[in-house]
Order: sequence, then C-alpha cells, then structure tokens
Amino acid sequence: MGDKQIEATIRAKVDTTGLAYVGPHDLEFTDPGGFFTSTLQYGDTHTITIQPRTTGNLHVGEGGQPVATRYGEHKAGRAGAGLEPYEVREYAPGDQLSRIDWKATARLGEPHIREYELTTTHETALVVDHRASMGVGDDGETKLDYLREVGLAFVESAERFDDPLGLYTVGDDGATTADGPAAGTEQYNAARGVVRALSPTRPESSDPTDDPTPPATARRNARRLADDRTPLGETLRPYFDATDVYVRRLADQPLFRTVQLARSQLRAGSWTVIITDDTHPKEVREAAKLARRNDCRVLLFLAPSVLYEPHGLDDLDRAYGRYREFEEFRASLARLDRVTALEVAPGDRLETVVGRHRAGTRRRRGAGRSAGTDRSPTGSRSSDAEPATPPEGAADE
Repeated sequence: MGDKQIEATIRAKVDTTGLAYVGPHDLEFTDPGGFFTSTLQYGDTHTITIQPRTTGNLHVGEGGQPVATRYGEHKAGRAGAGLEPYEVREYAPGDQLSRIDWKATARLGEPHIREYELTTTHETALVVDHRASMGVGDDGETKLDYLREVGLAFVESAERFDDPLGLYTVGDDGATTADGPAAGTEQYNAARGVVRALSPTRPESSDPTDDPTPPATARRNARRLADDRTPLGETLRPYFDATDVYVRRLADQPLFRTVQLARSQLRAGSWTVIITDDTHPKEVREAAKLARRNDCRVLLFLAPSVLYEPHGLDDLDRAYGRYREFEEFRASLARLDRVTALEVAPGDRLETVVGRHRAGTRRRRGAGRSAGTDRSPTGSRSSDAEPATPPEGAADE
C-alpha cells in the first residue's frame, strides 16, 4: 500500500492562566471492518505558558494626563561607571582609556571622560489587591485586568535592575501570597506566575466594605460630644474617645494587614508598590502612611471605579462628578510625604468623561466671550485644566 502522510490539527482550550501541558497524543488505528484496533502514543509533551489577555488602551497618570516618566528607573545621584549619562569632564591621570568620550575629545581638543550616573538596587514590596471589587468591569477589561499589567511591568523592572522583589497579594479575607524580598530568575518567574493567575476573591465576612473612622475624625467628634450631656451624647462619647479601637479595626482590614506584614520584612529606605482601587479610601490612606515609615517610599496605583462600571458612563455629568471626587482623593494621597499616587484606567473611557467636560468648558467660554467676558455663568474663571483642584485642608494626620 505504501506510506501515507496525514496531517491533523489539535485544538486546546485552557480556562485559566499559567502553564498548560499538551501531548503526547494517542493515535488509534482500526481496520475498515472494525475487527482490529491498535493504539500508538505519538509526539512529545509541550509546555505552553498561558498569559491573560492584555488591554489595549491602558492609561497611567494623574488628573487625566499620562505620566511623562517611567516608574521603576532608579539612580544613585552620584557619578561612576553606570548606565545613565551624567557629565563630561577632562581626562585625569589614572582614568581608564576605555572611558574616553572621543566625540567630546574631538570637539573640545582635549581628552575628555564621560561619567555615568550609578544605579542602585531597590528592595521593593509589590502589593496587589485582588478582592471582589477588582472584578468590576466587562470581560477582559476589569480593574484587575488593567492593574495586572502594572504589576507585571514592575516585575519586569525589578528583573531588569536585579532588585530584590517581594510579592504580597490581598484577598477579601487577608493575604493570599506573602513572599519576602529576593532577587533571581526563580523569584521573578514565580511572581509573574502568581500575578498572571490572580482572580477576584469573594468575601466571607458579613460587611466587606466596612471602613474604620480615622483618629482625626474620632477626635473631632469627641470634642463635639465633650459638653453634650444628653443621653445620646453620653452613649456615643466612649466610642470616639477610644482611638485604640481604630487601630484594632485597621488591623482587621486586609490591605492594611498585608502592608503591615510586608513592612516587617523590608529594610529602611525600601519601596512599597500598592496596586488597588478606590473602594476602601480610608484603608488605602492608612496603608500608605504605614508603608512610608522608616524613610520608605510608596507608589500607589489606583483604579477609579466609575471608569470600570459597565453603566458608569450612562450619565456623563454624574460620571465626571464621581471622577472629580476620585481625583481629589488621589491628589490628597499624592500630597503625603514620600508617596506618589497615580490613576490606572481605560484610556478611551477616561477621555470620554474628561472630553465631555472640556466640551462644556469651551461652550461656556464661548458664551462668556459673546457677552464680553471669559467668565463662566457662575462668575468663576473657566479653565481647561483637568480635572479638579484638590480640596483645601487635606493633610497628613
């Protein structure tokens, strides 16, 4: 009969991210009459890495504007044989000939050396929130889908600079991953695998959105109740006098508790990168204030809920109002010492909300000019600055 060549296509569907294994395959042969059957195992086992679908319009920035710098770059602020150009100086006896800048030498007529700024390693704790609220959004475009890309970018940055990286993931009932800082390919690959496989958790507690009252608010309320001798005042006063209750309640908050764990494993001057949303604002603020202690720096990436909710843009005026509230919150965090706070959002949805406001501003400005003034109907001067002025009086307690 001779040899026959057969080609076959095998389709595989994998429901989760991570590693998948395909092969070897069982080939079954039978005669036309169905009397004899033989099975042959063919091929090798192939390992396939399944990555989550990436979003195509990721925006990272502040106030609707994208950031102009790449976060993750770090320098020592002194000259040496590093990577970043620092300065050009005259050649001195003892300098290595390999460091001569021949273009500068030809231009200036004397041998010159180009110095480079030294780079340092940053011990970094990457804290990724994957509580239930991170599942808000359309399929493939949830908060977690967008924030996952930021987390993976930081793993890549840590690997590029050989930074010791710790990974801490936060579910509704506490830390789901707690790997202390370490460097090396194995650590970075493990972190990538965990971040890629994250999915939103489901809370077991009865009130997952409970946010504790901050000490400053408790003190203000206590002062108001100090002279209140009514039965209601006598009942409420002990609750606001006991600020230690706030500390105990914070310890029960998953993100705060996880940051507390990460901080216990970090040295002074380290970085904490917190990736979360605006569902628990008080907890986020207190977690950032905790993480920056001991001369540490904090980088916050926040997802504004209004830009992910499936029907969040049905009323654009209301959506813009909610976005202003988010921006005021983000800006108040950014004013904390050693804290940088950035928004992470779908670029097209953000532009829809902010663009609607810009169009309204231009219409008001045009109407004002036709009336002989460039002021808005409320009497305040219009501006295209986006999107909101931070609230006055917001300060670190």
